[in-house]
Amino acid sequence: MPQDGVQISGDLAISLKSLETEFPRYAKAALFAGAASLKNDIKHTFQSKLPAATRKNPKYNDTLLDAVRNTTTLGDEITVHVLGTRNPGSGTYRARFFENGTDERFQLSRNGKKLKKKKSIGRIEPLNFFSDSVSSGGQAAIQKMEQIMNRFFDKYGK
Repeated sequence: MPQDGVQISGDLAISLKSLETEFPRYAKAALFAGAASLKNDIKHTFQSKLPAATRKNPKYNDTLLDAVRNTTTLGDEITVHVLGTRNPGSGTYRARFFENGTDERFQLSRNGKKLKKKKSIGRIEPLNFFSDSVSSGGQAAIQKMEQIMNRFFDKYGK
């Protein structure tokens, strides 16, 4: 079975009218169900790897967990991402640093004076919560989509 699509086999005896009117609704519902399943897996993994993701930082008006989002349907696809929002006051952009990690950072000056020797101030280790969730929960999302599409074929395929 292909990884990037849903394969359904069998005889179809569906009227063109039901295929034209009902199929797009079921297809959209299947996409949203798959995206919701994947989004829940990503949120659960993110929260388990970084428990502070649910706490609200007073500097921002949302939590890191709010960065897990999905786009609306663009034809026949939905994108689930952790890029966050671009809303003013949102701190969700920080989630990408926890996914990929950061390079080591150095303090070069203190109180406006250049330091003789740069001081290491650390780095963020990559958590890989997104890629781990997609690899483990991707099959479950496909199964949710297949269930919804099978409901369509059971209802209109007779």
